[in-house]
Amino acid sequence: MALIAGATGLVGAALLSQLRQDSLYHELIVTGRRPPAEPAGLRFVASSKLSPSPADIGARVDDAFCCLGTTLRKAGSRAAFEQVDFHLVLAFARAARAAGARRFIVVSSIGAAPSAMSFYLRVKSRMEEAVAEIGFDAVHVLRPSLLLGDREEVRVGERVAQILLPR
Repeated sequence: MALIAGATGLVGAALLSQLRQDSLYHELIVTGRRPPAEPAGLRFVASSKLSPSPADIGARVDDAFCCLGTTLRKAGSRAAFEQVDFHLVLAFARAARAAGARRFIVVSSIGAAPSAMSFYLRVKSRMEEAVAEIGFDAVHVLRPSLLLGDREEVRVGERVAQILLPR
């Protein structure tokens, strides 16, 4: 069984699409404030804090996938950004571990480091370290560069970077 947080975002929606095509998991459980656009074939667990209890999940989880994340601009402040990209990720990881998850896969960012000049990258680094201490058998941290894909909102900085950075 797989547990997924952040399935309505760009990365999470792509992950969910891939997992639906794979026979590895007999059940997909998505947790969040709202269900994915196509809820067929999965179980949705509503959670305003994105940290369902094992009782909410109702079964033992094998793997947990965390695609939670925002931007400083969208969050509106450093504190709001940290709430999502650090505190909510950790709350989800703890809930997943309590539900029996042995493996945790989380999306971070290229360049995440404690000494990074960017607040964004320092928060991502702290999140990685904190998740590693929860007690999973394995933690897989994915550090993508620029996230490309169709979005509902326009991100001018990302658009400029897409043009300037080599692929």
